[in-house]
Amino acid sequence: MIAEKKCTICKQVKPISEFYKDKCKKDGLYSKCKKCHASLVAAWQQNNADKFKQINKEWKKANPEKRRIQSLTAARRHPEERKTYNREWRLENPDYGKNWRKNNLDKIRNYQQVRYARLKGNGGNLTVDEWYAILDFYDHRCLCCGRTGVKLTIDHVLPISLGGTHTIDNVQPLCGPCNSSKRDKHIDYRKELYHETPRD
Repeated sequence: MIAEKKCTICKQVKPISEFYKDKCKKDGLYSKCKKCHASLVAAWQQNNADKFKQINKEWKKANPEKRRIQSLTAARRHPEERKTYNREWRLENPDYGKNWRKNNLDKIRNYQQVRYARLKGNGGNLTVDEWYAILDFYDHRCLCCGRTGVKLTIDHVLPISLGGTHTIDNVQPLCGPCNSSKRDKHIDYRKELYHETPRD
């Protein structure tokens, strides 16, 4: 196995650790060293700013978990740069937080309930996607009064105050008035749905 390789751009002979792997090449290594490759990529990004922005946006949307890990890793490596960037971004977008909270009330409410369950020591981390799946499963119907077309809220079958967890198996959709009237009682309306005549 070779220990060194000559870069086709800078013409310097460098250790193979300075080259990316490429299965298509005979020696299994990219023809350009990492430094030259980075320069070429940076130049392409600068000359194709709009296209690169769109590609980057699509990748982030298709790989949310990888993007989250990537962002956390970068923040840990460069904490001061991240603080400066976040501060400048907030100054340029003063209304973003207010608008996000207004358009993501379900996420905010779910975060509050996750935190409440954690503080109580009950555990559970119901995700927003799981909550949406519950709503779809029950046809967006309040399991207490049977109404549809109303704002549905997360109700814990066994209330968190009584030891219930914030998990998908302990959650049922109720409208605001029904949720309020149930208060801290342990009532499973899901059983009524399966064992009684469905309400119109």
